[in-house]
Amino acid sequence: MTEIAGFLRAALRPVDVAADRIDAAIAEFAWAPLDLAGTGPIGARLLRLDRRTHVLVVVVHHLSADGHSMSVLMRDVVAAFAARCHGAVPALPEPEVGFTDYARWRTGVLGTPGARTAEYRRQAAYWRSCLGTPDTDSDHGADHGTWDTAGATVEFRVDAGLHRDIEDYAAAESAGLFAVLQAAFAVTLAQIQGEPEVRVGTANANRAHPALDGVVGNLAEDLPMRLSVTGDLRFADLVRRVQDQLLGGLAHPDLSVPDLRDEFGLPPDPGGPVGAPFFGATLILQEAEAGAAGLDLDLGPVRVCREPLANTVAKHRYEMALLRTLDDGVPDGIVGTLLYPVRHVPERTARRVVEQFQLVLARLADTALGEADTRTVGELTAAGIEVSAR
Repeated sequence: MTEIAGFLRAALRPVDVAADRIDAAIAEFAWAPLDLAGTGPIGARLLRLDRRTHVLVVVVHHLSADGHSMSVLMRDVVAAFAARCHGAVPALPEPEVGFTDYARWRTGVLGTPGARTAEYRRQAAYWRSCLGTPDTDSDHGADHGTWDTAGATVEFRVDAGLHRDIEDYAAAESAGLFAVLQAAFAVTLAQIQGEPEVRVGTANANRAHPALDGVVGNLAEDLPMRLSVTGDLRFADLVRRVQDQLLGGLAHPDLSVPDLRDEFGLPPDPGGPVGAPFFGATLILQEAEAGAAGLDLDLGPVRVCREPLANTVAKHRYEMALLRTLDDGVPDGIVGTLLYPVRHVPERTARRVVEQFQLVLARLADTALGEADTRTVGELTAAGIEVSAR
């Protein structure tokens, strides 16, 4: 820890960067490999544009932090910075537990390979029943077993009016917004691949206990789903299946994808996209009040804001990230990004995925308020966009 602290102090010596190169300088440092054996799982660089404007870039290896952890780190950095601005010593909250406590607890719950517990066997039985036999013969988009992570994105937005209609649809079906969006994504994927079985995942923060809120570490796990999307299936029933699998997964949250690979007798390195063969696409839904999607703080003489960084590392065939925005609690639109691997998915196909997804959402909004939706998947996608898998 002392060595890492010393390294970080040295790393925070300002590096001058021209304003027109700031995006490139951030990306260059952010995507450079970390020296895990030398400096550890964290890196930092302070970029100086002029005497008054600086950009702090902090990179943490995913083995040591998840999305929630970055919020904790950002909170502590801002609090420490604000204290120093006023000449005070930072007084940061001490977390109730640390990551080592969590790791020790998890081992106690699941055991170790060769010495698994009854709880492990209970959760493993659920996932075997839910996931069935994974298709290990499929390349999941990889060419000859080689997965290329170079990616590109398609940006889109669901306007506030359609967003409110989708929220109303979810309420009418006694479902959550995530279940409706995941079901619409599953319909889209079934259209794209031309097969009814869809394997799609999402992320579980895995922080059910309040004591874990302040922990920095990678507690998140993938939550796979296997859905049968046939043309005669009522869309409302598909939404319920998504919701049932989501709740089932959250009730069996502790097995990771490597655990599942071991349980199914698969080799540890699939040589393809992350999550294969259990899922090849993901949908993540987050939430923010309007104007709060980025950090923007006034600390007296210093203003702090977040500098966006595009993600171009594609770990799956399709990665859909959705941000549900609210304006004083009222739906204000959904900001979406589809990340895809350029070697394995043509740009035209990625754009059609987004168009088909938005088409399904728009047709859901046609449901009369207060009436149950009896439409089938086939009816929702009739005269839709024809999409080829390649």
